[in-house]
Amino acid sequence: MHQSCALNSWSPTRTLQLAGACLLLSLIAPRLAAAEPVSLELGYRQMYNLDFSAAHHTFAAWKQAHPDDPLGPVSDAAAYLFSEFDRLHVLEIELFADNTKFLEREKPIPDRNLKSAFESELAKSAQLAEAALAR
Repeated sequence: MHQSCALNSWSPTRTLQLAGACLLLSLIAPRLAAAEPVSLELGYRQMYNLDFSAAHHTFAAWKQAHPDDPLGPVSDAAAYLFSEFDRLHVLEIELFADNTKFLEREKPIPDRNLKSAFESELAKSAQLAEAALAR
């Protein structure tokens, strides 16, 4: 009897509220599941796939979450370095397969802004490492 009273008291408004809550949960749950903690490994995988922009975003998130960790800035510096290598086609195996091609290639012109960002990240990393060692 008690059970039937509970069913009788179930109103259309209560049903809509429950349906709305389920809908909201179904929309939010995938985002919560995808909200993994940021990892340096992800950034390095992005670099391996030549997605340097995404790697910079990943490393920036790591630096924000771990402000005292020198691995953030040094990883970001690596992303700058390898993005420049990619831009200059330094990583292409054909360059090293033929000595003549290597010796006769045009001298690449490095990006000064990128070099500055690279050196800045290395300096931040060194500073954080020194602070960690001092503790």
